Amino acid sequence: MMSEERYRLLAEGASDIVYQTDARGIILWISPSVERVLGWRPDDLLGTLAADLVEPSDLAELADRRERVLRGDDLAVAEYRVRTAAGASHWVSGFAQPVVDGDGVVQGAMVGMRDIGAEVVARQALEARERRLQMVTEEATDVILQIDADDLVQWVSGSCVRVLGWQPEQLVGRTASSFVHRDDLAELRASRGTDGFNGAESEYRIRGGDGQYRWVSGRARQYRDETGTVAGRVAVLRDAGETVRARRALEESERRFRLLAENSSDVVLLVSEGGVVDWVSPSVRKVLGWEPETLAGRAPWDLVHPDDREAAAVSLTDALHIGPVVGPLDLRVRDADGRYRWMSSKGHGIAGDDGDARVVLSLRDVDELVQAEAAVTADRARLRATLDSLLDPHVLLDTVLGPDGRAVDFLCVDANDAACAYMAHARDELVGSRVFDLLPGLDPVGLLDLYHRTIGRGLPLVVDDFPYAHEIIGSERRYDLRATRVGDSLSFTWRDVTGRYAANAALAASEAQYRLLAENSSDVVMRVEGGVLQWVSPSLTGALGWAPSAWVGRQLVDFMHDDDVARYEAEHRAAQPRATTVTRVRLRARDGRSHWVELHANPSIDDDGRPDGAVVSWRTVDTEVADELELERRARYDELTGLLNRKEVLDRLDGLAHRKARTGAEVAVLFCDIDAFKQVNDTHGHGAGDEVLHTTATRIASAVRSTDLVARIGGDELLVVLDGVHEADEATRIAEHLRRRVAEPVTVPGAEVQVTLSVGVTLAGPGESVDAVVARADAAMYRAKAAGRDRVVVDLGRA
Repeated sequence: MMSEERYRLLAEGASDIVYQTDARGIILWISPSVERVLGWRPDDLLGTLAADLVEPSDLAELADRRERVLRGDDLAVAEYRVRTAAGASHWVSGFAQPVVDGDGVVQGAMVGMRDIGAEVVARQALEARERRLQMVTEEATDVILQIDADDLVQWVSGSCVRVLGWQPEQLVGRTASSFVHRDDLAELRASRGTDGFNGAESEYRIRGGDGQYRWVSGRARQYRDETGTVAGRVAVLRDAGETVRARRALEESERRFRLLAENSSDVVLLVSEGGVVDWVSPSVRKVLGWEPETLAGRAPWDLVHPDDREAAAVSLTDALHIGPVVGPLDLRVRDADGRYRWMSSKGHGIAGDDGDARVVLSLRDVDELVQAEAAVTADRARLRATLDSLLDPHVLLDTVLGPDGRAVDFLCVDANDAACAYMAHARDELVGSRVFDLLPGLDPVGLLDLYHRTIGRGLPLVVDDFPYAHEIIGSERRYDLRATRVGDSLSFTWRDVTGRYAANAALAASEAQYRLLAENSSDVVMRVEGGVLQWVSPSLTGALGWAPSAWVGRQLVDFMHDDDVARYEAEHRAAQPRATTVTRVRLRARDGRSHWVELHANPSIDDDGRPDGAVVSWRTVDTEVADELELERRARYDELTGLLNRKEVLDRLDGLAHRKARTGAEVAVLFCDIDAFKQVNDTHGHGAGDEVLHTTATRIASAVRSTDLVARIGGDELLVVLDGVHEADEATRIAEHLRRRVAEPVTVPGAEVQVTLSVGVTLAGPGESVDAVVARADAAMYRAKAAGRDRVVVDLGRA
């Protein structure tokens, strides 16, 4: 056994900050490393509140963790900011565990903090670089808005029609925040940048032209007028619907492994001057699977990958003789199963009890970080491959400025394979070349004028059918040009549309050719005059089984689902003149079934510029509608039990509480917790735990009325809301019935598990908040636990 002095030497010699508090949070002892990491002398902090070190905005998150530690719980690592002696904020990761006396009474806490400032900066820098690459490749999908200092939209890019369903003129003059979901306004304010992009994308919901909210990711930067006063901001929005859905699926998957992550910590070893392990922290069991005693007396590099052993030995020797912290050094360490994991190693030399030198060696599991960095490298390679796989030429240009600060030329800094092939130059020949040296004819045709009028003001360049006598190809060509400013560079793509230009010119002379295109489109195309269908493309037969002749002469609403007619007519009455409208309705197929379709209606203009009808195209979207309904269902229900989730049940309980205030009907809340659920997981595995939880939820749901609510609100905690009970005794009888119903054995693989339930019961008081009602029921449940479990406790106190 190591002496208490040696444990103190370990804490004082480690690179982490370690301190002990009493039950009030007063610092009783703190390791000397606090002066190196944060600049505080230990004596300055003794007797002060540990909470005074934490940034105020992070205190709320840590308050609950402190209460849990004082209840005797060990907590996982958390990241938060602390104040340095110079008054700056510094990121640390910390964990805490209770300090108990011989009678098991919690006397305070032992807290460890690790400096992660460099990691946070590196992570933020990595995210900034990734966003810059994404802007280059995804420029055509962004919506750009110019917003003044009063939050009024001044300008919107045309991409908002496709991304948000709004015409630009519908947004101009209105406040930007009025389109944001009210629950996301705080996130919107956080995304407003300063003089440059703030480096972090924020996700929030924006109301689209169809009235539905859709997820976007946004960034913003401020711009100033000639006096230096902030005049507004430029915001960039990107459709983030798929990203949000994917992240929510990932979060649901990660939830199952959260308990494992919460118990992780670093491994600390004490290595003698002779190079053998004297002591290993118990955390080695969780991190690497080794029993501490099996490593005592072994050389630490016996566990290191052969390719990393020389560097590990040098680092250990340096720590013995240099004294200050040596590292970090990333190396691969073998776990008990023979697999190697990447660990970040730091060493610090100390003097042992016998006067010999020792090294405190800390190992931090960074396997996932190393793999993530490898994935980022692979992503960059994929991004390079993506750019090179584009059929359209793409170049990244730096602006060459003249003495007056205006652009006079462009320098090529990158080019994809298509650009190299089109320009008949290798990439190393293009990169570093000036554009006007390669294409001297560009200047007279006014490309710089286009740049100054558009890109110079922060707006994207969009030019179609641009004529140019190409020197390299040797003929006049037509091009679609697209350019976006990316930082100080210009992302530029072009497409040779000479063939399209010639084809369009020919098509303009023949209406029959336009009709041929419509008849061969997979979408259904219709010509409408005075609300009556004049012509329908043959693709109608493939879509709904009707012959076009069956529709001609009739109105579209004749084939529309009755429930959609009023909404369709109202939307078209409210549509802006000459604006494209997009609507989803159900149309009746020839076999009698209805199918969801997405209608795009564009006004038809005669030669005199007057509307003379509309051209409507549509396609079936049954699959998209079904997917959206399924996503909506998943947002309200717990996947494992099929019960309502926490947010949904609290929203419904809030509605019941307001109805109670009007009608006087009683609403009872039953907070249920499965007794010793962790023991089921530990003994029989998480699969058995899931079966117990699912069976318990099914029994409770089947034992209450269809009008009552049953939800899983976290872990093994279930909430039952009884609507319209007459008195507390009735709610108590129902709770007892649920307790007995759950007590029936549950069969799991290889065993039968006896399940008991502790239940807290309360009634919602007039005008009482949902949080207060649930908290009172939760407290009653904890009293049931304390009284021996498997019982019902009633709390009729009103807020």
